[in-house]
Amino acid sequence: MKTSSLILLILFAVPIFVMGTEKPLSKRNNQAFTNGEKLTFRLFYSSWMTGNVTAGEMVAEIGKKNYVVRGDTSYHIKVVGKTKGSFNWFFKVNDVYQTYLDIHYLIPRYFMKRIKEGDYSDSRDIAFYHEKGFAKVVNNKNEKTDTVSIMTHVQDLISAIYYARTFDADTLKINDPIHLDFFLDDAVYQTKLTYIGKETIKTSVGKVRCLKFKPSVLTGSVFKDEDKLIVYISDDKNHLPILAESEVMVGKIKVELTDYSGLKNPFSSQIR
Repeated sequence: MKTSSLILLILFAVPIFVMGTEKPLSKRNNQAFTNGEKLTFRLFYSSWMTGNVTAGEMVAEIGKKNYVVRGDTSYHIKVVGKTKGSFNWFFKVNDVYQTYLDIHYLIPRYFMKRIKEGDYSDSRDIAFYHEKGFAKVVNNKNEKTDTVSIMTHVQDLISAIYYARTFDADTLKINDPIHLDFFLDDAVYQTKLTYIGKETIKTSVGKVRCLKFKPSVLTGSVFKDEDKLIVYISDDKNHLPILAESEVMVGKIKVELTDYSGLKNPFSSQIR
C-alpha cells in the first residue's frame, strides 16, 4: 500500500467493491468547509523493528478561488502526499491529487491523479458527467480513454472525504451507517462508516472532543482486523478528520492532523 494512498483510504474511503443504489441528483448542504482551508496530516508507523517513526505527510488544501468546470462552479482541492525521513531511502513517494468539487451538489466534476511511488507511477484524468451517468477516464501513460457508467452522486478518492464531512451529526445514533460511493481508477466502490460513539482524545493539535467511526475495510492484505481501525472526527461543525489508527499486518499505523488553517467554523471541539 502506497503512503499517501494509505492515508486517504484509512481517513474515510476503504473500498468494498459493490454497485450502490441510484438516487436523483440533489444539492448538498455544506456547513463543514470552505475556500482557503488547509489541513496537514502525518502518517506514523511503529513496529518492533522500527520503533515509532514518521513515515509520511499529506497536505490537503482548498483553493481560495473557485473554478467553472463545464458551466458548474467548483472548489479546487489539491492533496499532496510525500514520504518523510528514512522512508525516502527505500521507498520514496511523491503523489498529487486534484479534484474540482461542485459547490452546490458536492460531486466531482474533474479529477486528476499524478503519483510516483518508488518505481511505480500513474497519471489519470477523470471527467465526471453525473447527469449523463458516465465518467470519461484518460490514462495518460498509455494514452487510453475509457467510458465507465457511474451513479449520480459518485465521488472520487478526494471528494469522498469532503463529502463525508457534511453529514448531520445531530441525527446520528449509535451504529448508524454513513454510506459513500466512490470511483477509483476505473471502477465504482462503496464504503460504510459506522458511528460508534464519542471520545475526547489527546493529539498534536491538543485535546479534541471527537465522534468515533469504524470504517468497513478489506482485511488480509494491509489491515489485520476490521475492528482495529477507528477514525476520529471533530465533534463540531467542521467535522475535521483528527485521527485514524489501526493495526496492520506488521506493526501499527496512525494518521493524525498536525496543523490546520482557514477553517469555516470555530474549532469548538478543541479543549484549550
